[in-house]
Amino acid sequence: GTNGKKGAGWFLLVLWIPVFAAMTTNLAQAANPGELGGQSLKLATDARPAGQGGAFTAVADDASAVYWNPAGLTQIQNREMSLTHMNRLIDIRSFNFSYGQPLNNQDALGFGLFGLYAQDTRRDETTGNDLGQFMDYNTYLALAYARKARSNLSLGLGLKFLYNQLDTYK
Repeated sequence: GTNGKKGAGWFLLVLWIPVFAAMTTNLAQAANPGELGGQSLKLATDARPAGQGGAFTAVADDASAVYWNPAGLTQIQNREMSLTHMNRLIDIRSFNFSYGQPLNNQDALGFGLFGLYAQDTRRDETTGNDLGQFMDYNTYLALAYARKARSNLSLGLGLKFLYNQLDTYK
């Protein structure tokens, strides 16, 4: 009877509390743009999403879905891999590797690795003395799981692990 429905309701409530807490924390931190790490997550990772101006979330149907919309991994028919390297402004470069694969007719897994880095940057004192060079880079590792709930509905979960370094600051 109704005991099963009450149990499911509590399960959903317990599931959404941490999600809501994480969302509100990020919204509160977003009040001060440029002060958070992970700004590299705003960059397009592959040519197709970049060509669409980043409006790829609803279309994500290839290995790059790991980044844009993990639920899109259920549309992959075979193993897929994507590798992109971009030369951006001045000496800034980025690379992206994405991989996705169906596990069966309903489930799919994927992972990705992204890096944004500058060539060795020269460090000078205010007097002009050369103090050597330092590295500036941002990387993330993304893991994703997707499951087809219905023929026209898929659910996805993605985790991103970020690492930023500017000179000695990590």
